Amino acid sequence: AAMDVAVQLFVDKGLISKRHGDLFPISMGSTSDETLCLIDRSAAPFFGVTSVGVHLNCFIREKSGNLFLWMAQRSPNKSTFPSCWDPTVAGGQPVGLTLTDNMIKEAGEEAGIDPALAGCARSVGCLSQMTSKRDGTCLKQSLYYCWDLEVDDSFVPHANDGEVAQFDLWSAAKVENEVRHGSRLRPAMRLVLTDFLIRHGIVTPDSESHYAKIQSAMHRERLIL
Repeated sequence: AAMDVAVQLFVDKGLISKRHGDLFPISMGSTSDETLCLIDRSAAPFFGVTSVGVHLNCFIREKSGNLFLWMAQRSPNKSTFPSCWDPTVAGGQPVGLTLTDNMIKEAGEEAGIDPALAGCARSVGCLSQMTSKRDGTCLKQSLYYCWDLEVDDSFVPHANDGEVAQFDLWSAAKVENEVRHGSRLRPAMRLVLTDFLIRHGIVTPDSESHYAKIQSAMHRERLIL
């Protein structure tokens, strides 16, 4: 009840535009630890709560070896980064679901992917990142749990719940160019997509002079609250 009052105060003072609706658990530091209390997703960063997300990369590999990734354009009605581009599926981790179950749920809701197919995705790791607002406030750690799902050329995701405006199939070269030079991606997703490009051999130690530093930064141990 106390956290609910605090969230409403944030809304009333304009710190957040509205309640998100999803509840994030606050624990002692691990997604498997006992939940101490719950907080609305929109207000969680103000309490230093680690933001946990699940991300699914649906990709096609041609016989020639060329790689293509299904990208999702966020709805223009999203409260954060409207119309920017994400990997195929991206969602926050609510209370009451395992990470894998949440990934499968989000895949169905956002991209219309059958649970049996989403369940074939391969867990490929966890990434860490620290972000803040431009003025340095609201420092937040994010943990991104990632899955890859190789699909054939008959697979086409479709917007299912209003969170996504459209899907588009990008070549690996287009993804890399957007990560390096573009402005259409949701900023945090550069991390997820860089990891994808590295793991699939698109970005290599020979093509990227800061390869070792990038690898280290993506998995750096950080303060977890």
